[in-house]
Amino acid sequence: MIRVFLDATVLFSAARNPDGMNRDLLRVAQKRGDVVLLSNWVVIGEAEIKLMYLVLRHEVAELKSLVAKYVNKHPVAPVALNQALVALTPDANDVPVLAGAVFADADWLVSANGAHFGHLYGKIVRDVLVLPPEEALRRLVVGTGLP
Repeated sequence: MIRVFLDATVLFSAARNPDGMNRDLLRVAQKRGDVVLLSNWVVIGEAEIKLMYLVLRHEVAELKSLVAKYVNKHPVAPVALNQALVALTPDANDVPVLAGAVFADADWLVSANGAHFGHLYGKIVRDVLVLPPEEALRRLVVGTGLP
């Protein structure tokens, strides 16, 4: 079983673009059957707030539908874990994402936020491999015979 924690950037993009790579990531994970997609209310809320800020009402509804269909909601990481990881991200707002992935015992953290997580792409932080969406999708598709 591969446990994949999704950042708000992935959820936001999946809600905005039904034909995009981030939506494909959700579909492929579901088709495989051996992938569990995870997130938490902090991350999901961030994606929802960004969509509402852009007045994308249809996309907010789509986000809620995608989360209900594909994503297992995990509890938010404890404050102590957030504090232990604060030095690893350039933006304090991203600490709950990294801590969330660690706390959820995820194998991967997938984020499209290269500005804040790019320095961690391909690296393992507390047993969590940090990947951009295109690499996560490639890893899920290779060897499965999925389109």
